[in-house]
Amino acid sequence: MTRWLATGADANTHTSYCSAPGRDGKMYSHYGIGQSLLQVPLYWAGSRFFPGYGAEDPWHAGQPYATYPLGAYLCIALENCLAGGLVAAWLYRVCRRWFSTRAALQTVAVAVFGTMIWPYARQSFGELWLAACLLGATWHLLEARPAGAAFWLGLGFNFKPVVALPILVGTLYLLRRPVRRGSLLAYGMVLAGWVGLALWYNWIRFGSLFEFGYERGFALSHLGVMPYNYLLNPAYAIWIYAPPLVLAATRWPSFWRRHTQDAALLLAVALSYFLPYLAWHDPGQGWGPRLFLPALPLLLLPLGLLWPPSWQIFAVGALGILAQLPAVLFDPSPALIRGAVSQPILDGGLWLQLADIVRGQAPIDLWFLREYPPGFWFVPVVATLGVLMAAAGALLLRGGLAQLRHQ
Repeated sequence: MTRWLATGADANTHTSYCSAPGRDGKMYSHYGIGQSLLQVPLYWAGSRFFPGYGAEDPWHAGQPYATYPLGAYLCIALENCLAGGLVAAWLYRVCRRWFSTRAALQTVAVAVFGTMIWPYARQSFGELWLAACLLGATWHLLEARPAGAAFWLGLGFNFKPVVALPILVGTLYLLRRPVRRGSLLAYGMVLAGWVGLALWYNWIRFGSLFEFGYERGFALSHLGVMPYNYLLNPAYAIWIYAPPLVLAATRWPSFWRRHTQDAALLLAVALSYFLPYLAWHDPGQGWGPRLFLPALPLLLLPLGLLWPPSWQIFAVGALGILAQLPAVLFDPSPALIRGAVSQPILDGGLWLQLADIVRGQAPIDLWFLREYPPGFWFVPVVATLGVLMAAAGALLLRGGLAQLRHQ
């Protein structure tokens, strides 16, 4: 789709789980146009300054559009690095509304490096951009800047149509605040432009304004399975891939008492985005529950209350970093592709990646380590990490229970 926007090449894609038939009989990605729009400048820059071909997209192998301009391919690979930086910047900006500079910096460090945000800054999924959109929209809503909120909400809607619910939350929030009519008019006009773009894209692909390509993935029958997957399934449980979220949950009551209206908006935006995915067929192929990622930064904001820092914030930060290292130091692609909700307890995500590392089947993702065979020294390293994670988990549980008793 990026190539189609940048050069006018054929827009159809291959048949896969992420495509749907269009009105012309060809297959089109069901992803929104938002991420492709952001990739176009990188595509142009890479094609202009680093010409030449040679990078083949493995998902389109053997098809006429499988070979990308090498420079464009490499430049587009930087997009989620930019998204990760944007999430960190918005986290800091939102934290500074309530907390000191040091508390905000501590929150950003723990949230970025102790959760899935870090590994996803190296992947090509769009959820990190969605996280930035929700953070940006929330800050503008809190600061009573409707046009800015409309920009970020509208951009997010062009990633995933489920952002329609946060748009509804933002609209109701603004209507309850003393906002000038001119600002509300600007909010509506900016939002209408983005929504119009998404509907036009639907028409181009599927011949219907209101067909987004996601309809076949939702079913009420999934409501009985998804809560288990997000909370208890070892392959996808959110607390395994984002340990700081457990500590943040213990601080939400205090944060609510101090900033009730702001806390209500944070929860409403985060939950309105995430709760519909309980009816989706899986938590998202990726490192942990990928579909939860856009709501995660909003739920971590009460960590700013933990200043001056205590041993608990260091414990969950260290535990979170250890949980992300297998996806940061090694190529997680084999584990991500093979892992699935229906797999056995140790055959998905983090656990499959650790097993691949021990067997020497996970390629090292640091250029200066590529020459060393992984088998002879990674076994004690992984064993040590396991012991440290167990110890940190025990300390976290003890501290969390003590804090709950105190509250």
